[in-house]
Parts: sequence; structure tokens; C-alpha cells
Amino acid sequence: MKDKLIKQIVASLTESLNALDKAARSAHSEATHESSKAENKYDTRGLEAAYLAGGQPKNAIAQYKQVLTNTEGVLGPDHPDTLQVRGRLAAANFSAGRMGAALQLYEETCAGYQRTIGPNHASTLACQAELARGYYATGRLGDAITVLSDILARGEQALPAGDPLIRRVRETLTNITG
Repeated sequence: MKDKLIKQIVASLTESLNALDKAARSAHSEATHESSKAENKYDTRGLEAAYLAGGQPKNAIAQYKQVLTNTEGVLGPDHPDTLQVRGRLAAANFSAGRMGAALQLYEETCAGYQRTIGPNHASTLACQAELARGYYATGRLGDAITVLSDILARGEQALPAGDPLIRRVRETLTNITG
């Protein structure tokens, strides 16, 4: 009996360790990826990715908040760079399990993209896909399905055939709706 319990505990810990290792590798990959290099003096995406890779989401969120304040002050709330930072802050909150903050930031970001580059732009559609993911993660299936259906309808008209975003949205809708 005792040996069986020990084996179950070891198996559970091994599973948890494997999941954490996978998450750490993914975060490390993001932190060291070419896209994490700074593009300008306001771009600190590499630092935020490193904080997330190191299991420090609070530091990443604090950094993103500071960068967002700076970019909004210098470039305005709807500048593409500001929208990207707001989207990263939303993603950091999502990663940290702060779903309310993540959803609010995704909603604000999507609205900003719609105002500045239009509802059919790839960046707008990608932002809305992240918003739908947040809705799904919080159990708001109806909202997720509505957003994903809208992305699919607009994306099929605006994006090239075979676009990976549209393929992922279609797969997600199929998985959710059966």
C-alpha cells in the first residue's frame, strides 16, 4: 500500500515537473527568439519575455505597465506600438492567471486596432483571436464562439487562402462546437 502511494506521488510530481519544464522551455524560446530583440528604445519585449521565462510574471507585468504608460504618453493610445504593448500586457496577465485584467486589456487593444487599422486587418483579427481564447478560458463559450465566427467570416474575405490564423480559428471553432 505504501509503495503504491509513493509511486502515485512520484508519478504526479513527474507529470507536474514535465508540465513546468515544457512551460519554461516555451517561455525561454520566446525570450531568446529573434522577435524579442528591441526594435527601438521603448521596446523592452526581451526583458518582459525573460521575466516570464524566469517565472516572474509580476515583474513582466510591471515592466509592460511602465512601457505602456510611456508609449501612450509619447505615441498616443492608438499608435500601433502602443497597441502591441497593450496586447503584450494582456498576454502577461493571461499567463499570470489574471483573467479579468487580461480580458479588459484584450478588449481595449482590439477596439484600438479596429479604430486605427480596421476590422479586417490581420493584426485586428489576431487580437480578437486572443480575446476569444480569453473568453474560452473563463468559460464564456458563447462570447468565444461569437468572436471566432466573426473572425472566420471577415478573415476568409480579407486574408489569403490558407492563412494560418484562419486555419487555427476554424479548428478552434470545430473543437468548441463539436
